[in-house]
Amino acid sequence: MLKQALSLSASNGLIALVNLFRNILIARLISVEDFGIASTFAVTMSLIEMTSNFALDRMLVQTSDGGSNRFQSSVQMLQAARGAIGAAIMFLAAGPIAVLFGVPDVAWAYQLLALVPLLRGLAHFDMFRLQRKLEFRTIICVEMGAVFLATASAFPLSIWLQDYRAMLWVLLLQQSTYTILSHVLAKRRYRWSFDSIVAKRAFVFGWPLLLNGILMFTIFQGDRVLVGSMIGMKELGWFSAALTLAIAPTVVIGKTLDSFFLPQLSRVQSKPEEFGHLYLASTQAALFAGVLLTLLAVLLGEFLVHILYGAKYGPAVPLLVLLFIAQGLRIGKAGPAIAATAKADTKNPMIANACRFLALPVAWLALTQGGGIMTIIYVAIAGEALALVVSLLMLHKRQNLPLKPLSIPLAISALAYGVAASNSLIVTENSIEAWAAQAALTVVLIAALMWSMRDLRAWVQHMLSLHRSGGGKATNQTH
Repeated sequence: MLKQALSLSASNGLIALVNLFRNILIARLISVEDFGIASTFAVTMSLIEMTSNFALDRMLVQTSDGGSNRFQSSVQMLQAARGAIGAAIMFLAAGPIAVLFGVPDVAWAYQLLALVPLLRGLAHFDMFRLQRKLEFRTIICVEMGAVFLATASAFPLSIWLQDYRAMLWVLLLQQSTYTILSHVLAKRRYRWSFDSIVAKRAFVFGWPLLLNGILMFTIFQGDRVLVGSMIGMKELGWFSAALTLAIAPTVVIGKTLDSFFLPQLSRVQSKPEEFGHLYLASTQAALFAGVLLTLLAVLLGEFLVHILYGAKYGPAVPLLVLLFIAQGLRIGKAGPAIAATAKADTKNPMIANACRFLALPVAWLALTQGGGIMTIIYVAIAGEALALVVSLLMLHKRQNLPLKPLSIPLAISALAYGVAASNSLIVTENSIEAWAAQAALTVVLIAALMWSMRDLRAWVQHMLSLHRSGGGKATNQTH
């Protein structure tokens, strides 16, 4: 299992790096304004993906009969229907979306993006079925193949088109390749069938996640919408550059945690003691990953912006660490969200994100009163922190999961985020000595956090012992 975890983490990391490289390449080859327009394509795709998502792939992993042919063919039909509906909505909304961003002449591009949900709806679900057995090779090959081919096309398309259209065609090529590879590498024949019982179960499982998707869109892309519609495309280009650097590792870590821990937690969902131990380990792992990522951003953020994007994106530097704090808290929230999903308590992430959603109208009001991009990020951090606390409290109340073992890790995490925030707000001397002091403080904070996470350390030791002994099922936790 350790080998599978490392393989999954490495592949997700490589995919994120390639995606990041692609976005940086396009950003450097086109103007800041055109990159701002290109970033709205991600906003639009998220609008359709998150607002029509019943999480059928996750249901197939979580439910006990998800591996059957009948269940798989049923959810594949539901997914195809969802994709067709999403495509229709995207096509009809293209005009208003273009007007919202102040680029009505780009409406045709948003209409063409309607092909993305349609193609994604036709993907084969066999790669998700195999995750039930902790077999990740197929989905790794599908995702890596799509990303690498799309990235390889980014340079010639950017040189040829020299504007936002390069990103449009790259995204279409990536989704087409993803769907084709999912069929080529599948072990089962692709089928559709309609089962009213499965459809009803999918609705019960998925409607909170559908509402959560709507909330996630407004949260995940709402800040970009506010910047693009109320401040300007050049500012959106800077903001998107910093946000891209923050989101890339966040997506990798969140996806890895979900793919790795959800099957294990689902297996022991009816065994309270084993579930509780694994819940604490997975939640502490999420908290640790979020803090580590943020502290690394303090050390390397300014260097990365200048090296990767160039001088024209210099205004993105002050935003970066604060955006990493918000994303670090989002990673921490993944721990309780995965545990709740394993218990089929899909209302937990929905309610938590509803709390995060409350930050958006506050940010909008601040902008109308003369606030800027930094104000939006401060409000986002507060919203993410509130959502994390609410999610943990709901799990404690609804699933009787312990909170006390998380109290010290949460306190040290809060201290680390406070240190990172103060570093971004206080202008410090750019010297080797100052950087070394920051690095030393980072080591101290990480060591203290790891010391406080008893359950995570026990789980890691258990994984290592299983690996040394040559295998075994690592669903149990030893203490």
